[in-house]
Amino acid sequence: MTRRTSFRLLSSASLLSAALGLVWAPAAAAQAGADPVPELDAPIDLDVSLRLIGDDRIIGEKLDRIYNFLSEPGDRFRQDVSIIADAGADAIPALSPEFYDAFVKAALVVGDRHMEQVHQRLTAPGRDRTGVWGSVYYEDFDKDANATRQFSEQYDFQTWGFTGGVDFALVPWLTAGVSLNYATVDVDVQGPIGVGDDGSLDSWGASVYFGTRNDRGFNATASVGYQFNDASAVRPVDIQASIGSIARAYEADFDPGALIAEVRADYTLHAAGFHVRPGVGVDFVITESQTFEEQGGAESLALNVAAQGYEEIGGTARLDIFRPVGDDGLFYPYAGGYYRHNFQDDGREFAANFQAGTELFRVVGQTERDEWGGRAGLLINLGPVRLDAAFDARFGSDFDSLGGSLSAQLRF
Repeated sequence: MTRRTSFRLLSSASLLSAALGLVWAPAAAAQAGADPVPELDAPIDLDVSLRLIGDDRIIGEKLDRIYNFLSEPGDRFRQDVSIIADAGADAIPALSPEFYDAFVKAALVVGDRHMEQVHQRLTAPGRDRTGVWGSVYYEDFDKDANATRQFSEQYDFQTWGFTGGVDFALVPWLTAGVSLNYATVDVDVQGPIGVGDDGSLDSWGASVYFGTRNDRGFNATASVGYQFNDASAVRPVDIQASIGSIARAYEADFDPGALIAEVRADYTLHAAGFHVRPGVGVDFVITESQTFEEQGGAESLALNVAAQGYEEIGGTARLDIFRPVGDDGLFYPYAGGYYRHNFQDDGREFAANFQAGTELFRVVGQTERDEWGGRAGLLINLGPVRLDAAFDARFGSDFDSLGGSLSAQLRF
């Protein structure tokens, strides 16, 4: 299960973003061709939609007038936000904390991958025994900018990781275990104006899990894990201002975390030598990120980013097919697919203020509702040793991800 966010809303009580709000309010007026900027003597608080249907040049032209509404924090700040018309439509995402969503997304993907390695191990054919296991994995995640949402970041990241665990066969029908996970992620973000920079994420995780199965074909698994992450990012600002180009690079270190709990159940049917296993699952996700400050460049555009959190509940339907090949099931080729729906969608939020200002503005996003995926692989039983090689793919409306894993288990 992978999650994608496209940010759509900006609301604020700060001087800067309230002035920006004047540019877009109301969207209906812009769609009708009217001037969307009220003639106000001072900024006001606004909740506004960035999904503007009017001419982008209108935005740029009105941005040139922002400094007329600003009384603080000084001339340098007013100059920095005085944007020429052609660049105005691209200036807002360059000045927002939307950039950091890619790193929170990477933390979620690593947590998802950790849990997937656990459940993949628990649901492998054959009777479980006490033992140790390990898995190396890779994933290439690519999110495209959504053409229907102008201020939607595009990013991609590559993940290399390792998960290892210990199984305890408590009774013939119940297995419990613990696992540890480490992953490193390379992140690249490209905004609407085509600028980006590399960042990285180091991730450590731990989980506890349980699995049960019986001779009638019923299987159930449960897991809960937490992923600790250390993100290092460089947010570029590259826009054209009326006083000349603005090129800045702001550095940030922060620690997004992800708690993931999941329960799955399935039933194995036998037909013509195949094992057909339909199943369902429910997962619960909590992410959190503490307050952090950007460093480097002029303070007028550097951000203080507030703590943020997010909750999600998802449901999954899946179908897996196995076929034993060779004596005593030496080889188990398998394939499967799933569909996941996000039932709870309160949106994701990043709140920030410019270090030269005081009050917060917010960027709020909506997560992907639906996701599809598939997996194919080969399981090899060599007595006490079990080997597994798998390839997987997952995709949504504007993202896709390809990955794979190699696993080994030693049963005592």
